Amino acid sequence: MSEPTTTIRHRAINSSAQEAYRENDPDKSRVAHQLVQEQRKIDDEPHKSNSFKKGSIKYLRSCITFGSYGILFCIAVVIGLEAFFHKFGNISGFTIVRNHHHDRGDRGGGGGTTTSASQDEYDWNLVVVYITTVIVTGTGLALAWIESTNKKTEIDFYHSEKKREMWEYDNYIEGEIKEMVELYCKKGMPEPDAEIVVNLLSKYRDLFVDIMMAEELNLLPVELHLSPMETGLSTLFSFITFGLIPLLPFIFSHIMFTKLHRNIVFPLFILIVESILFIFGALKSKYFTGSLWKEGIIASMNGIISILGSLCVGYYLGYLLS
Repeated sequence: MSEPTTTIRHRAINSSAQEAYRENDPDKSRVAHQLVQEQRKIDDEPHKSNSFKKGSIKYLRSCITFGSYGILFCIAVVIGLEAFFHKFGNISGFTIVRNHHHDRGDRGGGGGTTTSASQDEYDWNLVVVYITTVIVTGTGLALAWIESTNKKTEIDFYHSEKKREMWEYDNYIEGEIKEMVELYCKKGMPEPDAEIVVNLLSKYRDLFVDIMMAEELNLLPVELHLSPMETGLSTLFSFITFGLIPLLPFIFSHIMFTKLHRNIVFPLFILIVESILFIFGALKSKYFTGSLWKEGIIASMNGIISILGSLCVGYYLGYLLS
């Protein structure tokens, strides 16, 4: 026996059309869409694409994408440095040294300063943090500028094409109607029906131009609400932030836990990397598509592939150079 309509309506208020689709529940889907007409505006209609039209959530895609890039970039740099220090430290005699301590005072009846230098294993952590920070920051600034200018170019191109389509609509609408009829016929619509539909749509200038942009030019204004400046800032923030978070074990090891061995630091680095990538995959499943575990595991596999690839290339190049 099916659930009462009131029960379904109550559940639909707290759910969405996506859930109805996943559960194969036509009644829930029907009620969810009825709520759009009764209580919501069209932009509040429960589809995932509408989530990216409001607030800071519209930058989530950029943050996930470039945050993942930052993590993978950090992996390549850190593992490359690990391979470098390992090969050159053990084969070519390359060492990292610093002044270990300074003893000032009289020795053997004379005054002076005695300085001894010894290899400090934990300087490796400081070098990794320094080099990775410089590279990630510089790359993040470059990517932010590129992404910002690309967004501006995309917006300018869309508006220039829309301006041209409006000009064609105003000066030769018959030609545009004929093109749209041909497009609909290619998609399987009978010509008489296509003519009726297109002639009806052509009465509404803005609507018809938007449809022409989508059908003829495959240009959709889905992301035009993303400003170039904010896109660049979100790219910069996500790339640098998530590109440097995996360095926390190296920082703590050098500053606080000076006896923490690198054989512990490196696994902690891998754990942080894989955890963040899994979270990114889970977020993609929530706001885009796919299941949480599946997308999380796929994202984590990207990190594993990057780790293994960087290790192989790094150690091989280190062997050749040594």
